[in-house]
Amino acid sequence: MNPLITEHLAAWTTAPNGIKKLRELILELAVRGLLVPQDSNDEPASELLKKIAEEKSRLISEGKIKPPKPLAKISEGEKPFALPMRWEWARLPDLYYSISPSGKKILSSKMSDTGLYPVIDQGKKFISGYTNQADLLINIPNPVIIFGDHTTEYKYVDFDFVAGADGVKILRPYYLNERFFYFQLTNYKLENKGYSRYFKLLNQCLFSIPALAEQQRIVAKVDELMQLCDRLEQKQSGSQQIHRQLVSTLLTTLIEAHRLTSLSSGVVTDCGKF
Repeated sequence: MNPLITEHLAAWTTAPNGIKKLRELILELAVRGLLVPQDSNDEPASELLKKIAEEKSRLISEGKIKPPKPLAKISEGEKPFALPMRWEWARLPDLYYSISPSGKKILSSKMSDTGLYPVIDQGKKFISGYTNQADLLINIPNPVIIFGDHTTEYKYVDFDFVAGADGVKILRPYYLNERFFYFQLTNYKLENKGYSRYFKLLNQCLFSIPALAEQQRIVAKVDELMQLCDRLEQKQSGSQQIHRQLVSTLLTTLIEAHRLTSLSSGVVTDCGKF
């Protein structure tokens, strides 16, 4: 077990921003393949990449997306850390397509506090307002991730919505668990450039891909641990005994994440340190 975790976990749960750090640790473990054990019966990620390529080709042939520009092969020097066996690296733009809001955008001055359709923009509030303009509604095929080009805000959206007027990027992953895709995107640490455009920086990131079945197990474990973090944060009972129980549960779960010592080999890239 990494001494950093065993020595400071309890302190993190009570210190200012401690729960935030714990949440970041959970996501870091998740995208490194250290949160749940691998299963040799899972289909390797190389097969998943073939299915992603086939899905992309299908959408191009049907005229639903434009042919993307070919991306350079990933060099060994670019890889920020070693992956578990059967995982693969990919460049992020190879794993999703964008849904364009086109003319279906609404100014903040046109939004209301109530209405039939939620408005999602690049701000911190998940839903920024509402409108009754049905012609602006974006019908999504499955869950999407909203990225704020100016704010680097990420939002997981699984319902139809109206897009805010500026900086809203709508990403639909190919053949990946959408919540795993969302978790990994939120784990990127993009360089702070103030009020700038960050979508180009996001697209320079690499994405670590496990088997689809493992993605689902990772998502379930992340959800479980985040719920414990919620309980710690909310101090529901105020009881020291419950606090110790929750800390113990988190610690036991993290101990089960094998090969934790490899965390010390992180590499700083344009996407930050994983």
